[in-house]
Parts: sequence; structure tokens; C-alpha cells
Amino acid sequence: MEIRLDGRQYLELRPINIRIGVFHGLSGSSDFSMGLSRATAVAWQPEETNNIRGKSYLDVIIRPNSGSTGDTEKLLELYCTRVLEDIIDFKQIPRCIVSVAIQVISQDGPIFPICFNAAVLALLDAGIPMTTTPLAISIAEACTYQLNDLSKHIIIDPNGEEIDKCISCSHYIVSSRSNQIIACLIAKGTGITYNDKIYDFDSISIAIAGTKVLCNYIRNYLQKTLLDNVGKSYDNNIS
Repeated sequence: MEIRLDGRQYLELRPINIRIGVFHGLSGSSDFSMGLSRATAVAWQPEETNNIRGKSYLDVIIRPNSGSTGDTEKLLELYCTRVLEDIIDFKQIPRCIVSVAIQVISQDGPIFPICFNAAVLALLDAGIPMTTTPLAISIAEACTYQLNDLSKHIIIDPNGEEIDKCISCSHYIVSSRSNQIIACLIAKGTGITYNDKIYDFDSISIAIAGTKVLCNYIRNYLQKTLLDNVGKSYDNNIS
């Protein structure tokens, strides 16, 4: 089995840690990290809106770990809003606004899945009704040279060094209920190409398997360690 630069296998996630209810007194909050990438999120209880359209909607704010909010954060806010607005069951909270604030703590690789998953956990903690629990994961297509031969392979959850060197990278959002892809966002290149010589599994199968690992970790956390401030270790290998 091939080993990546950080010691992981191709189909292995970085260490996962979660905390829910990290800010006492707020409606919902979470802390989510994979490896060195980490974000915290706060979700507030629905508030009645004076929107002239009379529709409920979601407001997402993402703050970078340093500096002011830029185009990158604005784009991530748009992605999160579009996906989560389709997931939140606004029929149960008509004419309301749901607000979510995400703070990036550190980044090593794609930050969208970290921010998105932190937001989902905060919404769960706030008791916001959702039709499913969506989770996000990044899949990248990398290449290495061995004896002057180009070898392509798919890796899950790339870190910063890997994302700089990869050919392409996509973020997959998967429904934990149906195990179906809800959305796919291209982060680099033209997305993952199909090549039966790359790996035995396609990127969609890998994404679904990866989010299953996340879902199982979260489920175990909620069942066994909800009052614990430290996430437990977990077997992140999905191969």
C-alpha cells in the first residue's frame, strides 16, 4: 500500500476531532478539525424576519484565521448557503432567518469541508431542523513519478502540501441518510477525471466512504462523549 508524505495511506483521513456546545449560552456551537485544519461555528436560533418576500433564509459568515474577509471567504459563504438552504427544513420555521458564523482557526489544505462540517454540527447543536445531515470531504487527483513513469492516483482529505501538487480537487457533500451526493464543488483543475488505471474505486465511492467515517465518528461522539470536551480517536482508514 502506498504511503503519503504525512504517513497516511491514499484512502485515509487525517485525525478527526469534534466538540459540540463549546460556547455556553449560545444556541449552537461546534469545533471541528481534521489534521491541522480547524474551524469553530456558531448557529443562532431562528429569528423572525422582516423580509418582504416572506421567505425564510440562511445567513452565513466566514471569517479567516487572519486578516479581513476576502473573495475566498465570500465564495465559501455562497457555497455553504446554497447547500444548507436546501437542507434546512424551513417549513418548520417559516418567515425566519437562521444565522451561522464560522471562524477559521487554522488551515492545512482545503478549508471548505472543515467550515461546512463545523456549520452542520452547530446547526445540529442549535436544534435547527434539517432533512438530512450533510457532510463534506475533499478528493484530489495526484500524480507521482517513479522511474520516469507518471503514476496517477486518488487521495482523500489532502493536506496543504498535497493540494499544491495535485492535478485537481473536488469537494463532495454527501447525505448521511441516503449516502447520495448532494453537491460537488470543483476546487482545483477540472474535477476528478475517470481513469480505470488510477484506482479500483471512483471518487464518488471514496467520498461516500469517507463521509461514512465522519458520520460514524460524530454518532459515537454524540452517543458517548457529548459532555466530554475532547474528541476520541477513530480508525480513519476507509480502504
